[in-house]
Amino acid sequence: MAEALNITSKPIEVEGSILSASYNQHGNLLACCTADGLIRVYTNEKGEDLALRVTIKAGVPTGEGEFRLAWAHPEFGNVLAASFGGQALGVWEELPGQDGPEWRRAALLSDSRAAVRDVSFVPKDFGLQLAAAFADGTARIYEPLAPFGAEEWALVSTLRAVSDAACTCLAWQRPPANGPLPLLAAGGSKGGVAVWRRVEAVMDWHHCTTFAAGATAGVSCMHWAPALGRPQELLAVGSASAVEVWSLTGTADSSMQAEMVARLDAGASVWKVEWNMLGTALAVSTEAREVLIFTPTLLGEFNLTAKFAGDAAMAPGAAMDH
Repeated sequence: MAEALNITSKPIEVEGSILSASYNQHGNLLACCTADGLIRVYTNEKGEDLALRVTIKAGVPTGEGEFRLAWAHPEFGNVLAASFGGQALGVWEELPGQDGPEWRRAALLSDSRAAVRDVSFVPKDFGLQLAAAFADGTARIYEPLAPFGAEEWALVSTLRAVSDAACTCLAWQRPPANGPLPLLAAGGSKGGVAVWRRVEAVMDWHHCTTFAAGATAGVSCMHWAPALGRPQELLAVGSASAVEVWSLTGTADSSMQAEMVARLDAGASVWKVEWNMLGTALAVSTEAREVLIFTPTLLGEFNLTAKFAGDAAMAPGAAMDH
């Protein structure tokens, strides 16, 4: 059993429950959204404690969907997407101003009648595109009309991602440089994961496989491991208090076969899973305010090698981190 390590850091003073939090890929900007409909962006560019950079009024959550945040890759500037509990999602960007950087809402996307369940930017090699999962089982892809900048976004593709269930989360594969379009995994509220690939030649989506991950508990989160020469793809799937690791083999152009190679007990509801850059460690955050680190052996077995415990003084259920 791994020893629990206590995390000591200066807490951020925020009024209200935190519904979602997300770092950008450089790790120097942290966005948090709270139940009062505000998004606060913090910065630690000088290596000091996090300092409030801007407060954005996004909208009061309605309770119909999920409040989720996602950063675009920094090469597109500071661009932040958010769903705020209803049918719409917004895109904000930071622009230079006379008195310093200014944030403005670049787009409000409200073409769907279903509630938003997740937001995720497409890998940067394929341009500035935003994907969103909806409660009617669809996934929609948006992109700005201008080749540069984040203004005037438009719907460019709609996919029936899962059948007879809400689409709860999306995960983009990390493709190799100059490789084909990445795989898109879509999780369902009744369990099950569908894997798709966009085929630009026919402007349509190719269904690669569907497998019964998450049983009937529903899928809460997913993350692809980097391939790095591995003969198969690995996808971590969070469901209830467990994490399933699935191996996918075959070619995405025809069909793929999925096999569960590990089922890891997290001890509490799983909020987020993420592989490291080498695919040699899997981090799992849970409702118990713990981060568990699992590492695979040469035989493919996963061992719990570290456990980070948050502030025990915080009341359970007071915040949610996606």
